[in-house]
Amino acid sequence: MIWYEGQYMSQNFKHFSQAERRQQIIQKLKLDGNVRVSDLSEQLSTSEVTIRSDLAELENSGILQRVHGGAIQTVRNYYALNASERLGERKNEKLQMAEIVAKLVRDGDNIIINSGSTCYYIALELRQKRNLRIITHSIQISEIFAEDKDIEVILLGGLLNYQYMFTYGDDTMHQLNKYQVDKAILSADGIDIDNGITTYHHEVAELCNQMLTRASLAIIAADHSKIGHTAFSQVSDLQAIDYLVTDERAKQKNLQQFEKLGIEVLTP
Repeated sequence: MIWYEGQYMSQNFKHFSQAERRQQIIQKLKLDGNVRVSDLSEQLSTSEVTIRSDLAELENSGILQRVHGGAIQTVRNYYALNASERLGERKNEKLQMAEIVAKLVRDGDNIIINSGSTCYYIALELRQKRNLRIITHSIQISEIFAEDKDIEVILLGGLLNYQYMFTYGDDTMHQLNKYQVDKAILSADGIDIDNGITTYHHEVAELCNQMLTRASLAIIAADHSKIGHTAFSQVSDLQAIDYLVTDERAKQKNLQQFEKLGIEVLTP
């Protein structure tokens, strides 16, 4: 069996070159976010010793991080993807979180939402609502509502990050500070008990901080890989959060720490 374009396909041969094996491992890692040695050994018709050697070399290249029984995608590798590529990463978890966040939104709400693939799926869910006003710095999210006459979108202007398709800078901040909204919905690259909410995009750290302060209610959506992780630049401390929405794979000990601070944690 071989992993190819999202599915396993039968092959008439059982031997793959080193490059072919490693490419299949990378492909499955992109789709699932993790791989297991035993599964790869069966699917690629090779020994577990060979698979472990492949994982070791891929780890040295920064593509993955080995864990007991397999490997997970590294944060560095994930953030090397562009905005469109990231939409396919951990999609099921993002869809689950999007459904939960949408239930916190009422018809008629004014909402600030930041960029990111998690917020993209949240925006798709919000199309079911009525009479919303959406303020965002994400080009992708603004396009979701382009033909929806029942939802007003304010796209914050400013400098444009072409890789991730968001605006930033002094002009963006100046425009944001004109508004006060009901809810802020933000994705995060890291959320940790000691370092708070963090992002890899230092150019929007202060912008995201202001998004939280401009809202009566603050919602952070972060999948399990972001929980307990610290990214490059701090956005805010944890006191700014009312709700944390994550997936069922998040470690309970981390979630309990957030709950002790008065944050309401929501999972599928």
